[in-house]
Amino acid sequence: MKPFSMMALAIAVLFCAAVCRADQKDDLYLKGQQAVNSGDSIGASNAFCALPYDYKDAGAQCATFRALAQKTIFRYRINYAEGMAALQAGDFSTAEIKFRNVKGGNLREQAKDRLAEAQQLKAQAAAEAQAHIAAVAKQQAKTELDQQQQIDERAAASRTMHISESGSAFQRACVQNTQFEEKAFAGRDMQSFFCAGWVRGLTDQVNARGTACVPSSVGVSQETALMINYVRQHSAEANEPAAALLEKALLEQYPCNTEASGAATR
Repeated sequence: MKPFSMMALAIAVLFCAAVCRADQKDDLYLKGQQAVNSGDSIGASNAFCALPYDYKDAGAQCATFRALAQKTIFRYRINYAEGMAALQAGDFSTAEIKFRNVKGGNLREQAKDRLAEAQQLKAQAAAEAQAHIAAVAKQQAKTELDQQQQIDERAAASRTMHISESGSAFQRACVQNTQFEEKAFAGRDMQSFFCAGWVRGLTDQVNARGTACVPSSVGVSQETALMINYVRQHSAEANEPAAALLEKALLEQYPCNTEASGAATR
């Protein structure tokens, strides 16, 4: 290659390099302006301070935005520290806000990780709180149910203890025993057994005295139904002692001077 050609090539290379450097400076300056427009002081500082001091107003821009960038980075560090404190204190909502405010600097990626952690812990805490509320509500409902059951049992016991006072008292306390034999054992409560024992015991006494002749095939359900029906049909006698009314009902239904007396009695 001739010396002239070599020189021309070198000049061309140097010219291209100068043009490329100029383009890079322009791009970097434009990047700084875009960062300014978006409010990114850190990006503006990085762009302007990477340019030669005497390139356009890069020196002045660098000085301005470097100071702003340092304040912004300091604010990000404060936000990160406050986010960590809130995270450790279990204040996950505050932690989310603080970590979201870390939008630049060397803590940005760590803040993203901590933000994800805060969101996960917040969701977990919300689920646990909901489960706790449900458990408390369930326990409260059970307590109220138990209390109501105790009230009902006391009321039933009170009614049962007074069934002999009158036909009306017997009717209120023992009407459910018209299905005594048909109910499964688990479906019979203490009141049912008390009423059944009272009816059966008094019927046995009536049979033993020969006042009435109740067949052995007659069960508690029939005896109770007989008593209830008698009270309903003889409302004027409803306030008389229940024992006297049951004896009348049995005598009316099972007198010993009829064919019924031929059946085996208890």
